[in-house]
Formats: sequence, C-alpha cells, structure tokens
Amino acid sequence: MITLKIATLIAALLISTNVDMPAIPKPDIVKAKAQDIECLAKNIYHEARGEPFHGQVAVALVTVNRVASGLFQDTICKVVYAHRQFSWTLDKNKKVRDSKAWASAVEIATAVLSRQIHQPDFTAVYFHTKQVLPKWAKTKTITARIGNHIFYA
Repeated sequence: MITLKIATLIAALLISTNVDMPAIPKPDIVKAKAQDIECLAKNIYHEARGEPFHGQVAVALVTVNRVASGLFQDTICKVVYAHRQFSWTLDKNKKVRDSKAWASAVEIATAVLSRQIHQPDFTAVYFHTKQVLPKWAKTKTITARIGNHIFYA
C-alpha cells in the first residue's frame, strides 16, 4: 500500500508539471484510443471525483486491471459499461458538471493508458466505498484502502 502511495505521488508531480497537457490527447501523444481515454475518464470522474489523486489513480487501475485479467470484458469501454459493474452507469442521465474534476480525470486516464502511471504491483480488480459492504467482498482479499474506497484482488 505504501508503494502505491509513493509511486502515485511521484506520478502526480510529473503530471502536474505538464501544464500544456490537452484535454483530449492527440493520437501521436499517446497510443491509447480517444474513446478509451474518455470511458476511463468518465469512470474516474463518476466513481472517484472527490477522492485524493492516488484514489483516482487506483480506480483507473482497477478498470485497466480488469481488461488485462481476461476475467472481464476486453476493452476499457466494455469494462466500464458492463452490466451493474459501476453504479454510475445505471443512471443514463449522468453528466459531467465539474470541469476542473473532468480535466483531472482526463489527465489521469491519459497518464494511466499511456503508461506514464504504471503500477504492476497494484492488482485490485474490485472496489467499493466504505459506506457499503457488498456480499462479494467477503470472498476477496483487501489490497488497499485509499480515501473512501476499499480495493480488492
């Protein structure tokens, strides 16, 4: 858990020094598809907008870890919009209302998908807020507690 905090703080410094980073990166800046960046940014925004930077990164990494695991869907967008996986997707009218938080979510999504932030030791593929205790949590191993979220492998 400490390693994740240190690594994400370093990544935060690297990202925050890049003041010219565009809202949606050009294809020659990163190899990630703009659609994947947008889907991941929406997930970060709606699931972790009020969380500390490393908590937002952790939510992004859960999404990426799900794609890599082979146990979930095979693209970022398919993972994000999979039935009942992320509660915000159940509300068809969810909109981005906080432009500063949205810009931050896009930067984090871009950094994660372009491997500017890469945490191979962060293996979580599930998370929930501290306010709930889903039935599935009893069968998983806690890997981190960050902000208002608990992460599981």
